[in-house]
Amino acid sequence: MAEEDPKGDLAEPAQPEDASYEEDDEEVSSPFDNPLFAPLMVAGFVAWFGYDGWFNDDPEMLEHLAFNRYGFMALVLLLGRLLLENYTRVEYLNALLFGVYAIILGGIALLGSPDAWYNDGTLTQMTSRYGAPVFAVLALVSAAREHRRLSKRG
Repeated sequence: MAEEDPKGDLAEPAQPEDASYEEDDEEVSSPFDNPLFAPLMVAGFVAWFGYDGWFNDDPEMLEHLAFNRYGFMALVLLLGRLLLENYTRVEYLNALLFGVYAIILGGIALLGSPDAWYNDGTLTQMTSRYGAPVFAVLALVSAAREHRRLSKRG
């Protein structure tokens, strides 16, 4: 029961100074904490970019065709990484994905046709030509970092 203050007000019950109170260890979760949130959002953008890049015949959207196709490819790669990261325990994931991306860019540079939609600008030609070696180096660096991290752990 609360003690009465000399003024007649009810005061808080006296607590021992050394009393420790346990706070709730449960964190408040939000929809953003759900492991499906990011993959579902990225999948929605993949569908949007894919529709606008290949199926939409609106003449106003034709000027954004390359943007939508590049966005589609980049988001498909991001979606694959999110799904692999959330639902598997793959080690060397970044190295694997950088290596796959290097192979894709190298294949586009070597096997792609010169008049295809992905070669419509100087920047894209440079990206497919120089992107493969850059991503191959990133794959090697990422694999070395992961190897060092795993060797320290075990």
